Amino acid sequence: MVLDAQEVEEMIFELMSSGAIVKLPEDSCIISGYQPEDVILLLPFNRYLRGKVQNGYENWKLCRIGTDGQEEIFLYEGEARTLSFDGGHQVIISHEDVEKLKNALFALIPPPGIHCQAAAVLKGILEPELVSNDLFISDEANALMQLDKKIEAKAAYWAVRFALARGEHGTVSRIKLWYRIAQNIAFSEPKVLVWFSLTQIPEVEAVAKMNSLGFSEEDINRIAGQQVSPVLLFSKNGYLLFASYGDGLKTPLFRQWAYYPTSVWNELRECNRITRRDLLAVAWGANEARQALKISSRYMKTQE
Repeated sequence: MVLDAQEVEEMIFELMSSGAIVKLPEDSCIISGYQPEDVILLLPFNRYLRGKVQNGYENWKLCRIGTDGQEEIFLYEGEARTLSFDGGHQVIISHEDVEKLKNALFALIPPPGIHCQAAAVLKGILEPELVSNDLFISDEANALMQLDKKIEAKAAYWAVRFALARGEHGTVSRIKLWYRIAQNIAFSEPKVLVWFSLTQIPEVEAVAKMNSLGFSEEDINRIAGQQVSPVLLFSKNGYLLFASYGDGLKTPLFRQWAYYPTSVWNELRECNRITRRDLLAVAWGANEARQALKISSRYMKTQE
């Protein structure tokens, strides 16, 4: 689907002295080269932030009015962003306003990916009642209406669609595995959790959460230092799986931790004999499905 340029509402904001951002009226942008698909945040000190979506990914540049100077920056979900300027000046964009800017950016464009490709991949694994209509592959609006009947199916669709748009076939495999053997773990309680890190130990928030689940920092350091994987730890609350991927040379090394509550672990591992490797992939796929569903809600419309 392609949005008519006349339908696109201009997304121009200004950071006020109070620290909040406000949306400016139409036709108020003074930025040279502004396009309707851009999100602009006017800043103090003759600066502005420009957001675009390129190949399905968001791209933010910090620019100076009247010059070609620009610097790529990143806006992270749930985190405030501090911008530093000459002379030691700083401005802070709150995490609420970071989310507002990201939502505004994605609302301007159709979702990435091709419906028929994602639908064709999923038709073989989704429940017959969701895909029995002959229009499931050819009619995007009809398919999305069917997928609204089941949150797990809808999440799988968006995860596969986004992954195919990026050429990430590993994600497609994980989604198919998750949906086939443990689709209920993505949105049910108690939660299956997953964390990733490029360093030996994950970030502070992840470690704190693992601590709250009964795994000490000593435990986490010990399994992260193992030369083999997967490695398993257990507490009174559940099981923590650790694995490392890559060789650190041709393939960058990164690490995954997956937490399974005892009841879920017993069902999948003890009753269904799911391997540890597959349990890592299932937890990863469930997380990708949740994130894809959240991202999909940002788009203005998927199909008219």
